[in-house]
Order: sequence, then structure tokens, then C-alpha cells
Amino acid sequence: MNINKYTPTSVYKTIFDIDYNELYAQGKRYILTDLDNTLASYDVIYATEEVINWFNNLKEIGFTVLIISNNNKKRIKTFLNGLEIPFVSRAFKPLKKGFKKALKILNFYEKDKMISIGDQIVTDVCGANKFGIDSILVKPIKRKTEKWYTKLFNRRIQNRAIKKMKIKNPRMYEEIMIKHES
Repeated sequence: MNINKYTPTSVYKTIFDIDYNELYAQGKRYILTDLDNTLASYDVIYATEEVINWFNNLKEIGFTVLIISNNNKKRIKTFLNGLEIPFVSRAFKPLKKGFKKALKILNFYEKDKMISIGDQIVTDVCGANKFGIDSILVKPIKRKTEKWYTKLFNRRIQNRAIKKMKIKNPRMYEEIMIKHES
């Protein structure tokens, strides 16, 4: 297992803990974010007021946000409920396909100005790393609502990757343990 492809650039407990002003100062302008268990649990149908305020805050800072999700178009459109946020559905993360589609939608091709946020090492982090953009791993909001295949496959691979990080990248291992186990 190549641990580098599963290693995020940074780790936070939630999307609300990230210092977006610092990311902007570092030259980031585009945020590609996962939806399920990153912005809201699977059982939350519409964007909460807190998430809507998050979108608005990012816009005020100067970011363009795009949702990149393996879920279907209906789920994402219902969640956004009229919000003017572009999205890629059925992104097939960790494949590059969805990330390439995001670039076309944004009409932007400078990968160093993009960052991906998600709750899964196997889909979100690995996909971003394969595509060549920085990634932020956040703690899943509510694991009980995850799809069976996420629990059965993705989380098992994630757990193996984290165990390998303990040896190959102890700093990242500690960061994940501190921010995700509390």
C-alpha cells in the first residue's frame, strides 16, 4: 500500500475549524468539497443554516466552492435547495473523472489554487492526491448513516492506511488520531 496516496495535506475535526483566511493567504481560491458526512450527514436533506452561512462566508473571503460528490444529482440538488453552488454528481472518486469535470465547470485549470475537503481517505483524499491538489480530511459527521459499501470497504481500507501512517508518517497519524477520535 502506497501510503502517500492516502495522506491528506492537513486534518481538521470539522469544516468549521479550518482557517479559510489562511488558505486564501496561501493562494487557494477554489474549494472542492464532498457533501455526505463532510457538510452534513446522509440523513440531512437540506443544507442547514450553519452550512449556508459557511458557503456565504467563503464567498465573502473570495472563494469559489464546488460540491464534488459520489452521490446522485437529485441528492445534491435537494440539499442545495436553490443555492447557487455548482456541483459534480456521481464523481466516481477517487478516480480523476469528477475532478476533471469540476475544472471544466469552474473553467479554471490552476490546480495549485484548489483544495479538496472530505471525510474519507479512500475517496476524497486519494482522489485529490491522484489529481494533484491539496486535501483536507475532516472527521465524518455521523458514521451511523453511511452507506453499507462505505462501512464495508472504504473504512476498512482507511483504517489500514491509518495504521501504516503510524510507522511511515507518525506526525500525520497523531494528527488524525487527535482530531478524529475525540
